[in-house]
Amino acid sequence: MIKKVIFDIDYTLLVPNYDDEKEFFKNTSMNDYFLNHIGELLEEYERTHTRYEVQELLHYLSQYTSKPLQEDFLYNWFSFNTKLKEQDVSESKEILQYCKQKGLEIVALTNWFTEVQRQKLEKVGLSPYFDEIYGGDVWLKPHRESYLTAVGSRSFEECVMIGNNLSVDVMAPAQLGMHAIHYTQKEVQHEYAKVKKLTDIKKYF
Repeated sequence: MIKKVIFDIDYTLLVPNYDDEKEFFKNTSMNDYFLNHIGELLEEYERTHTRYEVQELLHYLSQYTSKPLQEDFLYNWFSFNTKLKEQDVSESKEILQYCKQKGLEIVALTNWFTEVQRQKLEKVGLSPYFDEIYGGDVWLKPHRESYLTAVGSRSFEECVMIGNNLSVDVMAPAQLGMHAIHYTQKEVQHEYAKVKKLTDIKKYF
């Protein structure tokens, strides 16, 4: 029986402003390589590290810039991350309310910094539904410890992970024995449960 629901955040419960970051980086005089490859650089960091740490991330990213990055760059970036575009999160609210009404624990498991993600959830009115929020500064998905942290005192079999990333939100937790649901509007073929609308998750528990 499902007792805990673990949600990814970005592109699952809300739409982040990552597509607009290039303008922010231009204003901070980042070079063209950094502007055009920041997504890949962060993916590489997540593959090679167990968690996000401020100084380690600055050191890592500084290899791809014309000057060493300072902490104020990162905190200004965090502030930019929280400036979300106006969006409709009624579907997210509906499924979170449904989970609460069912008496399920609700946690978020995300790969960006916890406090940034918490502020984003607050801005769209979703934070009150969550018992806990675990970010990449705790553990990065798909490291096993990230899922163990989110599961807490529950067993893997009592938890379900829901997210848009097939690899880290579905395949990795499923391999640990967790239930997993792929949220995507794309036409995909795989063995895992999938939904195009968050509210369709209701049929699974």
